[in-house]
Amino acid sequence: MSFVVTFAVPPHSFVLQEALADVPGATVEFDRQVPSNLPYPFVWVSNVEFEAFEDAADSDASVGDLVRLDGDGDADVALYGVRWTTKDPTVVDGLKAGRSALLSAEWSDDAWSLVVRFDSRDSLAAFRQYCNSHELDFELDSIAEDRQPKAAQYDLSTRQYDALSVAFEMGYFNIPRDTTLGEVADQFGISTHAASERLRRGQTNLIAKTLCAGQSDDESR
Repeated sequence: MSFVVTFAVPPHSFVLQEALADVPGATVEFDRQVPSNLPYPFVWVSNVEFEAFEDAADSDASVGDLVRLDGDGDADVALYGVRWTTKDPTVVDGLKAGRSALLSAEWSDDAWSLVVRFDSRDSLAAFRQYCNSHELDFELDSIAEDRQPKAAQYDLSTRQYDALSVAFEMGYFNIPRDTTLGEVADQFGISTHAASERLRRGQTNLIAKTLCAGQSDDESR
């Protein structure tokens, strides 16, 4: 059984420590991707003047190279390609100590928020041992069995995930629809009102974790 763990990490235990100190208020989010030889080489940056972030990153010891790939003109968010040059141990090295995958990493409010999937409790224990031995601080927020791996990625409850999946398979989102809300509700033995609410909440969480990822609640509405 795999586990999804959420924890907060201070800047000195991760990357961009100096840069983020120079641009308070910035939001940085790692782009999710298939692992490569360059771990996590893309980041999204918002809530900051891009030139100011670039100047700060230029003097950051963890950044070897930074290239803006998208976000010219009046864009609110920019995508950067990054080559990391960390010499001191970081939480990333701790993740390599066990079988794990970084699902998300976002900087806001003066701390990194990381969501990581570990393949077992032994892998989680190896990560904690590495961090303790190298004096890497982190604060555990939550740990849960990953019974619905895809649902966990998008902050969906099991009920929301099942409702969206069944509605999609039945053609509820097709134009024109191949089924009715009542027929979807019948699959779960619930009222049409309950089914509608479950679908809307699931869609809201799905959009918030994809199209509006990194935005505040007010910005995403």
